[in-house]
Formats: sequence, C-alpha cells, structure tokens
Amino acid sequence: MLKILAISDLHGKLPDIRKAANDVDLIASMGDFCSAQKIRALEFKHWKHEKKWYEIVGAKKAEQIILEDVESGRKVLAKLNKLEKPVFVIPGNVDYPDPVLFTKLKEYQWNYYLKKFKNVFDVEFALIDIGDYQVIGYGRSSAPEKLGNKTVRRRIVKALASLFRRAKKPVIFLSHNVPYKVLDKVSMKSSPAYGEHSGSDITREMIERFSPAVCICGHMHETQGVARLGKTTVINAGLGMTGQYAVITLNKKKIKVYLRQGLVRNSLASPPRSPPPPFRERWTITRSHRQGGCPIGECRSSISTDISRARRGGERATRRASRWRRQDN
Repeated sequence: MLKILAISDLHGKLPDIRKAANDVDLIASMGDFCSAQKIRALEFKHWKHEKKWYEIVGAKKAEQIILEDVESGRKVLAKLNKLEKPVFVIPGNVDYPDPVLFTKLKEYQWNYYLKKFKNVFDVEFALIDIGDYQVIGYGRSSAPEKLGNKTVRRRIVKALASLFRRAKKPVIFLSHNVPYKVLDKVSMKSSPAYGEHSGSDITREMIERFSPAVCICGHMHETQGVARLGKTTVINAGLGMTGQYAVITLNKKKIKVYLRQGLVRNSLASPPRSPPPPFRERWTITRSHRQGGCPIGECRSSISTDISRARRGGERATRRASRWRRQDN
C-alpha cells in the first residue's frame, strides 16, 4: 500500500499540511510554486496586445518581478522540504523551467530553487521505482501542446514514451496539467480562455497509449476532482494555495481518494491517521534525454524513511546517499 499527499498550484503560499503529511509515504507537488500574480495580471490585461508583458513594463521592472517570483517559489519548496517526507516535484508553467529572458537571471531557473533541499526531487522526464509502483513526471504544460511547436511536441512525446515503455510496474503519472478534455474546461469568466478546454493533449496521449494506474495533476484551479480516462484514474488536486489537496491511497488495483474540499466516489472519510511503516525500498532513477528521448543512465541508492538529495542539472541526474553508483547505458 502507498499513500500520497498530492498538492499543486501553491503560487507562493503553502497552507498548513503538517498533519496530513505525517500520515503519508510521500508528497507529490505538480508545479506552480512561484506566485506569478503580477505576471498573470499583466498577461490578462494585455492579452490581445502585440507586445509581451515584459516589453510593456520594461526590462528593469520585469527582472524585479521575476526575482520576486523565484524567491516566492523557493520559500514554498523550503517549507515542503521541512516536512521531512520525500517530495516529488515537477515544474509548472510559472516556475521558469526554461532559460529566462534576461541573461543575468539565467541562474534563477528551475534548478536554482531545488538547491539545498535534501528531501525535494525533480521527477520530470524521470522514471523512479518506489516499491510496487513507478513514477513518471511531466511538467510545464499550460495548454494543448498541439497549438505550439510541433517539433518540441514530438520530442516531448518521444521522451515520455521511452520511459513508459521501460516501466515494469503500474505507473503513477505526475502531470502539471490535466489531460485534454478531462477536468479542463475554463470556467473563470475573467480568463481570456473562458469556456475552452485547456488540458494537455500530450498527457492525454500518454494515458491513452500506456494506461498508467493514476494520473495526478493540477494547473486547472477551478476543477478539483476525480475522473476516469480509459483505465486511468485522473485526479486534479486543486488549487493548493487555498488549502485544497488530495490524499491518495494505492493498494494493488484499488485506488481511494480524499479531496480536502469534498468527498468523491471511493473516497476516504478523512486523511489516514495511522503513521505508515518505515519506507524502505530501492529507488531507481532513469533519466530520459530531453531532446532525443534516449535514457542516459541510472542512479541507485539504498534508503530508508529519508531519501538523500537529488540534484539535476541539464541532462544529468545524481543522487547522494550512503551508497550510490551511476551506470551509463
């Protein structure tokens, strides 16, 4: 049995989840750690403007906004790290996962705010073995990828598909965005995309092709809930900054979900109260090359309740533990 506390879209604010965190094996957070409130307001205000928000406010002001955002995300991750549970994370669309626009701010990317957090692990484009299950992560998405660059989309699909093919156990798929046309209709009237479906078609494709046991998502603030897509249970953990989260219990083929702001079918009456046994497993990380989709190596560690620090830079994944070794394929 595996118990997961899933929380997403914290946007600079982490509610008090200590009691719920004490009773789970791990925490999964699906991105959008940074606040992004100022940028969101500017983008909505100038949605139809030919210029980008940073061109409108100017480079100096844009740099200040980005630095404030990054710091807000770093503080949230620091609080998650203090919960003393393994925290699996993927970047959201506001977490600056790619090189930012201003040269002197390049250090303030996704890898920047993962530094110094021994319990926080980036699982994007990674395959991690956790006992009876394996975890694959995909972040960044904020809309259907078919509307964007087709070459980039092909590379992402190739990378993820290579990981799913390597999986030998039921997969827990962490996706920042919900699948296309599943819990993804924009109902916020102030949004320029009101009434449209904004889910990820890549996430949907991976579910339809590989049928993971569960897909845990976020991004869509207004559609917290549980749905089915084929054989996969899809869970939108909701808007974490308001206190929404999900507690998921996986027991062989049975999946139980507790949503903090309401019970759903097959849900738990409350978050599990009894502490789990020490989590002692061999966790294997396999990193998929972000551009070619080819695996580049494995790190193996013997661990107990606390996992050692994982720092990922570019295409390389490393793990510090009492004993570890890297194997190049």
